[in-house]
Amino acid sequence: MKKIFYFLFVFFLVFSSCKKDPKDAGLANKKGQDSLSISALEHPQSFSVGVIDTSPTQEKTIFSKKGETIISFDHASNTGKIKIDGKEFVLDRMLFTENTYELSGQGLSVLAEDGTFQDSVWGCTEGSFPEVKITYKDNEVTLRDIKVEDCPGG
Repeated sequence: MKKIFYFLFVFFLVFSSCKKDPKDAGLANKKGQDSLSISALEHPQSFSVGVIDTSPTQEKTIFSKKGETIISFDHASNTGKIKIDGKEFVLDRMLFTENTYELSGQGLSVLAEDGTFQDSVWGCTEGSFPEVKITYKDNEVTLRDIKVEDCPGG
């Protein structure tokens, strides 16, 4: 009988020590992390999306996270910008269909799908996306809870 209790005790110790800590389980996933919370030391193969300076005007589409602009696209000049790893990149294409935005330029692409939008006010439409995927140099980062303000103008 003692042997059975001893065996069960050892069995319990072995399997309980093999459980992953939930905090550590997410660190192994380099793809799909929210890049505004990723440090380069934790995920050396991923990239970070930075905050850009822009003035809100008519004829712009602005993507933001927590009130900070991360992507801007000017409809008048048909160019936009995004900051990856501290370097500003030019976006030269934007396509909007129903509830999806596709932006691209300089070897990177941005895909925002399944957005929900409010009614247009003063020519501008606001919406939100559960996630936006940015692909650069064969790596992909997913930003979550992104807001968009689209003011196409003229």
